[in-house]
Amino acid sequence: MVFHKINLTNFEYQKRLYVIAIIGNAEDQRRLSNLYDHLKNII
Repeated sequence: MVFHKINLTNFEYQKRLYVIAIIGNAEDQRRLSNLYDHLKNII
């Protein structure tokens, strides 16, 4: 029970870090978006 709670907390923490990183670097976000569109066109 405690183990699952720790995992969930860690997941939420990682998710926040990820969101902060994306908001903090709009240039990279644009690059990732372009890459995603490019891959979508290939597939």
